[in-house]
Amino acid sequence: MKNNKVHQSVVCHTVPSRLSRTNRSFPILAFIAVFAGCLLSGNVAHAATPVLRFSFEEALGTSNLNVQSALVILTNFDAAGIPTTNLDGAAGSGVSGQLDNNRALCLTNASYVTSGGVNGPGAWETNSSDIATACGGTVTKFTVTEWFNSSILPPVNSFLGRMFILGPGLAASDINTANFIGMKWQQPNQWNVSIGTGNPTAQANFSDNLPINKWLFMAIVYDSTNVMIYQGSDTASANLISQTRAPGLTTTLGSKAGLYIGNRNTRQRAYVGWIDEFRFYTDASSASAVEAIRQESAGGGPIATSFYPDGLKLQEATNQFVFNAISPSGIWGPSTNITSIQLAVNGVDVSSQLVFVTNGSLTTPTNISVSYTGLQKDRTNNVLMTVRDANGKIGTSLAIFDTFRSEEHTSELQSRQ
Repeated sequence: MKNNKVHQSVVCHTVPSRLSRTNRSFPILAFIAVFAGCLLSGNVAHAATPVLRFSFEEALGTSNLNVQSALVILTNFDAAGIPTTNLDGAAGSGVSGQLDNNRALCLTNASYVTSGGVNGPGAWETNSSDIATACGGTVTKFTVTEWFNSSILPPVNSFLGRMFILGPGLAASDINTANFIGMKWQQPNQWNVSIGTGNPTAQANFSDNLPINKWLFMAIVYDSTNVMIYQGSDTASANLISQTRAPGLTTTLGSKAGLYIGNRNTRQRAYVGWIDEFRFYTDASSASAVEAIRQESAGGGPIATSFYPDGLKLQEATNQFVFNAISPSGIWGPSTNITSIQLAVNGVDVSSQLVFVTNGSLTTPTNISVSYTGLQKDRTNNVLMTVRDANGKIGTSLAIFDTFRSEEHTSELQSRQ
């Protein structure tokens, strides 16, 4: 992923999309930020914007950019603590990879032990003023969501993986430490969550061992009174597993903080499997907002795609914008009829001027080609596409691109070489 800042002021303030992670190169003065699937099904509440979000899309790189701010970067480390490019999962390995070919953080070469310790890989950043600033310095409420897919069954009574640890400064400790927040596997059917010195603060206990080779969704919500732990999957809704009273807990990160994903500071508690879509919010999400995050991450909402112009190269004398509105099918279920398509160009609603062509069955419109003729020349255009399906799910995409008069194209091109 390139170092792109998201302009959230022009995007609906809901759940940021997986498709905002598309790897692309952006010429000067032309870039695109894609937001698909602000999934607000029925009365699902709006989710706040995460202050930290790592999607692990940087193929063959050692760094993972925070989608919400290019300032925060996690580095991939191997078991020896050396930056590595070998933790990038294959294209399609991510939780929504079937839909968008996205990747995941691959920690499958780690291992668990029943005694002693063995070093393993992970992704982390420490002593970061940007992490501390993003989290507000002091945390009294939060929501953490994360996806993971175990490649082996965690053995009973063993030293198991840390899914994340957030703490002050170098974060040079484990969970159950003052001013730390973290979650670990305690058993193959048990998660422990610690806020500060809680050992643990809350637990999620399952009747059976959690499945392997299956994408699982975890959400931890602390509202300053209770800790709620939710669990879902790529095919199942997020359900409240436990609620534990823990009033008045405060996490003081100070001016610098560290974040570990998939391991801890000693590198001896690596998770074995894949991790995707880690998000940290500085508010307490409702149950419906948690489910909205799960839905959006797993895919299934309508998307606006294949748009042109797309900002990937200089445009020459075009006054037409085209895109496809699609309701994809997948592990989440079949396609759903598209019921509404809207387009705003530079803040002006031009939906009444759209021309539609339904691809496939006219009675089940799940793939519609859309065109708008009326782009102004010689300016930067800001185009927001909004697609709604029959289930009430909404997908939005934002494209920003330049258009030029044909006679000016040569001079513009020369000036950028």
